[in-house]
Amino acid sequence: MFRIKCPILTNFAKFSLLFILISGCQGIESQRLERKCRNAFMFRNIKRTLEYCNEAILIDPLNPHNYNNRAVQKHDLFDSYGAIQDSTKAIELRAEEPWNVALHYHNRGLYKQAIQDLKGACSDWEKAYQLRHRDAEIDLKKYCW
Repeated sequence: MFRIKCPILTNFAKFSLLFILISGCQGIESQRLERKCRNAFMFRNIKRTLEYCNEAILIDPLNPHNYNNRAVQKHDLFDSYGAIQDSTKAIELRAEEPWNVALHYHNRGLYKQAIQDLKGACSDWEKAYQLRHRDAEIDLKKYCW
């Protein structure tokens, strides 16, 4: 049996294994925090939801669920501009999921309406309507058409 001594390959293998282990732990921690964020959201615990969503976003900044939950909580705290930013990020991250994108467009329209940006709200509701969001037509008829 030959044993080749190549410290570069050995170190690379160790680093690769360590990276895989850390990535797996981050994924598990991200999922745990997403569940906590979602549960706190369902019980309308605004402070906890914001804490868990912020932590989850730091660990996994590509998860749109956490941005969506945080946007709703920011809106409940009258931070409509922050809610718009989080909804925009959720839309960007979910470009391939029409139903979820429609929901985010509809919600962002509500946040824009809250800051008296009716033109922006109508634009978002129109996009949500095109993506077949069921409530978008109601808001369009009431405020835009």
